[in-house]
Amino acid sequence: MFDDEFDGAGLPDGARWAFDTHRNAAGWFNQERQYYARDRPENSRVEDGKLVIEARAETLDRAVFPDWGDQRYTSARLLTQGNASWTYGFFEIRAKLPCGVGTWPAIWMLPEDQAIKWPESGEIDIMEHVGFAPGEINQTVHTKAFNFGQGSQKTTKFQVADACAAMHRYQLLWTADFVLMGVDDQPKFMFRKVRGDRSINRCTFYLMSL
Repeated sequence: MFDDEFDGAGLPDGARWAFDTHRNAAGWFNQERQYYARDRPENSRVEDGKLVIEARAETLDRAVFPDWGDQRYTSARLLTQGNASWTYGFFEIRAKLPCGVGTWPAIWMLPEDQAIKWPESGEIDIMEHVGFAPGEINQTVHTKAFNFGQGSQKTTKFQVADACAAMHRYQLLWTADFVLMGVDDQPKFMFRKVRGDRSINRCTFYLMSL
């Protein structure tokens, strides 16, 4: 079993979480305008029983951050790769989201084996929230057969009116036959595996903000 109650203080637990920074200099796949910092409490820290991922408008010193790609903002992108991965299970993440145009927090799963290229590798988006639509939650599955590259992704959108003001439980039940997602024990989205689709490989867990 994997869990983190964030009951310490300081940086996230390195035995559970790693930092994804590999595209900082080259630029990220969705044209994010932030630099994802490693081991920087200004951007990711544990306090008061919560993990805080904080986006900041700032300019960095390349002598200190040599992979800085001239981004105007900083944030953090945490993942369990190298520490934990799963095929199937029940997952629950309690989170309060940022609101505001330009923000795009996400809780999602990608393959442990990064040699398998997207979309064949699969992707499970447990929660995405785009800041220009406050309270609108997206839950999505991408596979080789169903993905946004060909406009066939399987997704749902629904409102959580106080998503940016209160904690909610974002949930995933992943089995060999289906993916079921919801919030606060209310099912919202189901995807059933299609014959012949490679579907989703063993995954690691990601958290991201801005």
